[in-house]
Amino acid sequence: MPIEFTVIKDFEVYENFIIFSLFKSRQYRTAKTTFFLPFILIIPLAILLLLMDFPALLPIAALSLSLFTFIMFGFLFFILPKIQYKKLSALFTAPQAFSLYDTYFEVRQEADTASGFSKINYSALTKVYETHNGFYLFISTNQAFPIPKKALTAEQCIAIESLLKTNLELKKYKTCYKK
Repeated sequence: MPIEFTVIKDFEVYENFIIFSLFKSRQYRTAKTTFFLPFILIIPLAILLLLMDFPALLPIAALSLSLFTFIMFGFLFFILPKIQYKKLSALFTAPQAFSLYDTYFEVRQEADTASGFSKINYSALTKVYETHNGFYLFISTNQAFPIPKKALTAEQCIAIESLLKTNLELKKYKTCYKK
């Protein structure tokens, strides 16, 4: 008997997947903050160096580089995902029906803007990550089926985890949070 459920990917699911895809580690939840911290600290340091009559080139270069990096990555982390989601929202908001069987899983999506069917053997998955908020079934380095846990019951989460761990090599299944 298959495990069956339907998911709809809202912006939160999309954003979580994008951020996770960039880091793919336990630290993905704090990655945005941790990434920005050095740049945030360099800005006051550069201003302090300017006020201390330090040779002008060093603090100006540090300030410019920090501001540029801060703005560029701020755009990539906070603004670009919203723009991309708005462009592609028809693809993401269409419900996806999953059926997980013993050796393969199927995904159906039927909508006016995005329809499709995939049947994938677990052996074809390159990696599966379980996070606090979902399962990411990667079929290539950058392409995955995100399954948000908020669309599942606790029993379904346990059953999916068990099924995936049973059908995948140990090195292909990675848990990215403390249980």
